[in-house]
Amino acid sequence: MLRHLDTVLGFSLVMLLLSLLVTTLVQAVIVLLNLRGWHLARGLARLFVQVWPDLDRATAGKIARAVLKHPAVAHTFNRATSAVGKEELVQLVEDLVANPVVRLEPTVREALRDCLGRSSLPESLERWFDVVMLRTTERFVASTRAITVLVALVGALGLHIDALSIYSQLATSEELRVELLQKLENWQAQTNQLLVQPQPSSQQPAQTSLEEILDQYDQIRNELAQLRLQLVPSPLPGFNYLEWLRMDPATQGEAIAEGQRHLLGTLMTVVFLSLGAPFWYNVLHQVATLRPIVAQRRDPKPSLGRRS
Repeated sequence: MLRHLDTVLGFSLVMLLLSLLVTTLVQAVIVLLNLRGWHLARGLARLFVQVWPDLDRATAGKIARAVLKHPAVAHTFNRATSAVGKEELVQLVEDLVANPVVRLEPTVREALRDCLGRSSLPESLERWFDVVMLRTTERFVASTRAITVLVALVGALGLHIDALSIYSQLATSEELRVELLQKLENWQAQTNQLLVQPQPSSQQPAQTSLEEILDQYDQIRNELAQLRLQLVPSPLPGFNYLEWLRMDPATQGEAIAEGQRHLLGTLMTVVFLSLGAPFWYNVLHQVATLRPIVAQRRDPKPSLGRRS
């Protein structure tokens, strides 16, 4: 029982570290593509159309991009900001009309001036800002999940990371299980620091720079490389049709069965990594909490005999 529990514990830890690798890659994609800013611009465009129904979507999109690239909030090299508050938005929109220095097409500026003259922006934002931004955050989270699945799919299939093979190696190697148990507490503490971050939101600025993300990636990759665990088969498996034809029927059947098993294990890895690092951290914590109880039941302390 304890051996099986240690195997599950080691497997959960490996899946956690691999999931953290996927998470860092997803964060790098979000930063490189400025997905927060992109979703925020689309959300602001929807908000402007909601507040001013006569405003067409194209003009609303230009106003939203101008707001996020306003000199007061834009990042270096005129990169759109990825966060804006309600009060801040009112000031930025009003400044687009009043400040001729801000770049904005004349027709768009006139349309915005007309909209501001017909309705009070602060009152309209008070009614719709939170609702539209909540939907924008949901879309951002959905796109993040899609990127996570895509990265897990490409990584697992491209590197042939086989979950069944990983579990088999842990189940048959006591030394490997002991090694993982010895590093468990340290890795749990490091992982907890990486996971203690606010929930993803299109209204929140990126908390981690690209350089920090890449440092985290290198750190996790080095930890996995130190394990005596074959995550990536060497050489990578492939199918040689001519060699397969030379095999006898029994060997061909075994090769097909092994290929099917490997494909199943790789697809399982895709599913496991798509669950995300927080899922595996919770699994690891629960199994680690259960282990001392199972160990104590297996090796109970001898009871003291009665004195005569």
